[in-house]
Formats: sequence, structure tokens, C-alpha cells
Amino acid sequence: MPSETLHPDFELLSSPVRLQREGILLTEASGSKLGRVVFSLEEIPLHISFSTPSQTVLQRVSASIIHMTRPNSSLKHKIELPKAINSFNKDRYLWAQIQADISNLANEKHISTVGITLRDQLTGNSETFYSLQTIPVQTKYFTENDNVLVRKSQHELLLSDHLFTVGNPPVPTKTDSGTLGDFTPGNVTEAIPGELLAQVAKLMMESFDFPKLIKYSLSGTYYHTGVLRIDREYQGGVEGNSVIRWERCGKKSQIFSSIPGATSLQYSPSVADIGYRIRFVYLPVRADGVTGPIVFSDSVKIKCDPKLTAEVRSNLILNSLVFKVLLRNGNEFQKRSILLNKEKLKIRKCRTTISKVVYKGVKVIPHLDNNCLFTLDLAGCGKSVFVTPSPFLRDNLVLSILAFSRNTAQIVHM
Repeated sequence: MPSETLHPDFELLSSPVRLQREGILLTEASGSKLGRVVFSLEEIPLHISFSTPSQTVLQRVSASIIHMTRPNSSLKHKIELPKAINSFNKDRYLWAQIQADISNLANEKHISTVGITLRDQLTGNSETFYSLQTIPVQTKYFTENDNVLVRKSQHELLLSDHLFTVGNPPVPTKTDSGTLGDFTPGNVTEAIPGELLAQVAKLMMESFDFPKLIKYSLSGTYYHTGVLRIDREYQGGVEGNSVIRWERCGKKSQIFSSIPGATSLQYSPSVADIGYRIRFVYLPVRADGVTGPIVFSDSVKIKCDPKLTAEVRSNLILNSLVFKVLLRNGNEFQKRSILLNKEKLKIRKCRTTISKVVYKGVKVIPHLDNNCLFTLDLAGCGKSVFVTPSPFLRDNLVLSILAFSRNTAQIVHM
């Protein structure tokens, strides 16, 4: 084919090394929205038409021939797969799947936080394990990369003929039958020493096409009325559905726990986060499902908005304080007044006190889905949901309860 007619897709698919590094997204030309990213021509199924992002249609018509049709053209171009290149790409791809599972099994933080999902070979049922010690003995599983994993004994775990020690950071060792090629054309069965396997896995993780974050940081304002954002630079092919989780650490604890529902690239702290430390956890995932090393950001301490701090301090000068709110009763709203003084919290209807409790028996629960809602849990009086005219007044009321109670009342996370 003349050089002036070369199409970028043809150039990419004709270069096994470039395709292995960059990959290409293919979508079934039948109209299905399902797509896949392939890193070698060997991965393309036979007799199925696919479209590239630039609308080039291609079909693998035999084990060694692929036909391509450019947009608005009926002319077909042929790509042949040399046998040696096919073997090289196939083994490189299989090794990439093995080393991805090795990196996951060797990462204790990844297993304890994200878990490892295995599919039972007999039943087909999937289960997520958060510790290698909880995997049943002598049960064969498939990993997410379709490698066979079986726990041989109490202390041994076998992944595609590579042995791990359960209970310590897994160090792959060579088994009697285990062999691993150096993945060069014509030499894909030559064994390498087991002690080099961890070093090879490390080199693969450092390669350009392995999914990872090369830069990441937490940005935004650290006040409870601000927004925290994830700034990151991804490397390693086309990014897929990477796993994101925001975590919170208690005021007197060093243990971080997940924040329910916080799985996006940004997080909006609430009044309940004041004084707590927040961080994000990011597990990079390539579009073909290969996972990279999990990263943890530095944590930041959430502070109270300065305007609200000044308002609460002025409230403390008063001996008593009244807030006008609405009580939510099903689909109805009723007027109520919440009275704060140095000793007790009172709830009034018109001018009649209907609830009265000392601060030690008060729990305040700010709602995360609506910044004007909060729940009061009063000892002996049950729970009630209230509405304020604005988020600022809601936070003012919640923090004033803490201030008047000298922190004997509690703020509870939803």
C-alpha cells in the first residue's frame, strides 16, 4: 500500500511494539456499546467486526489475517500477523496478567482495603477476600485476570505454578514444576530463577504501560464549607474504572475508615468533619482490568469556616439562645423553637416546652444529602428531624449546641 494512503490506525496495528505500549479501543460494529482495549492483534476475536475511535472497521478473518476498511471507503487493507510476533505478544500479554495478580497478592494494603475478588472454578460464584488467610484450602479459584489460584495448605498459596507464603508479605518462589519464560521470540519456555521473579514483577510495574499514578495530591479549601479535589497524573495505557475512596480519621484515633458514598474525584466536607483528618485512596485500573499499586494521599485536617466560628463565639456571650426551625413529620412541617442555655436544651411548640434534656443526653446528626437537615436524638425523647432555612443556620445551630454543652453533646456521622 502506498505510504500516502497510510491511516493512523493501520500504522498502530502494524506495529506490535507500539500497540503493546499504547493499546487501542475497539467497539463491536454491530451497535453494541461494549468495548475492549487490546494490546496485541492476538487478542482480537475471529469473525467479529469492530470499530476504532476513528471509525475504521476491522475484522480478523483468520488466525493470521486482519482486514481493515477506512471510513467512507470500500477498499480493504490487509494486515498479516507473523507467527513469531504472535507468539511474542501472546506471552507478553499472559505475563502481564500474571504479574498484575502477583503485585496485588504482594500488596497487603490493597487486600485489606480493596480486597481480592476470586471466582470459584466449580460454581462460578464470585467472592471478595480481605485477607489471604481466609481463602479456603484446596478450593480452585480464577482471579480477575483468569489465572488459577488455589490455597494448597495453611501456609501455601499457588498462583499459576508460583508459590506464596500465607501470613507474611508474599514472596514468589519457584516450584518443582513451575517454569517462566524470559518472553523473547523463540525462547518462551526457558525457566528463570524463582528469586528473580519479584525483581521482574517490580520492573514490569515500573514500565510505561503499567497502570499507576505518577503524581497525586489533595487540593481545595480545608474548611468544612469547601470542596476537596483529587489532582493526579495517570500513566499506563487507557484508564478504566479506577477505584476511589475517601476516608476519615477520628480526632483521637490513627485509624482511617471509609466515608459511605464518597467515591468520586471530589468530596465536600460537612460540619461533622470539623476536627477530623480526611484523605483519599486511589487504585488505578487500566481499561482491560489490570490494576496498579494503590496509593494513599496525605491527610488534611478540616477546620470550621471562620465566619461560622465568629458567629458561634458571639452566641456564647448570651445566656440563652433561640433558633426557629421546622419539625419534619412525614410530609408535613411544623414550627418549633430550639432553646439553648448553659444547662439544658429545650424544644418548644408555640410557648409550651415539649422536650427538655441536659446536654449529656443530646446527639446531633447532620444529614449529608441535605445541608439544611439534621436529626436530634434526645435521651428519653427519641429522634426528630428538623429543617433550617439555610446550611449556615444548620451548622450554626449544631456547633452552638456543642459550645453550650462544653462538648458533652455529641455529633454523630450518618
